[in-house]
Amino acid sequence: MISKEETKHIAGLSRIDFSDEELEIIGHDLSEIVGYVEKLKELETADISPLNGGTELVNQMRDDTERDIARALRSEEAVSSLVHAAPAKERGYIKVKSVF
Repeated sequence: MISKEETKHIAGLSRIDFSDEELEIIGHDLSEIVGYVEKLKELETADISPLNGGTELVNQMRDDTERDIARALRSEEAVSSLVHAAPAKERGYIKVKSVF
């Protein structure tokens, strides 16, 4: 059982103020949690393989093909297509106002 002083110390470390009644309840709850962890330590886990996140999901990436690359806009085409949205250009780049 976790003592009231230990519960106060833990509350102090977490910078939480509790009333005496709350300290009693929290001390009891913490004691139950520690008891449960001690019970888990008794389990035989030598033949159990570790979990890797609990899911079989894997990122799926597609390979870029020549067709995909050919469809992409070149920077000159992108700049020239934005004449109305970004009318100012300088050395092949869209010129914008300074943000500082």
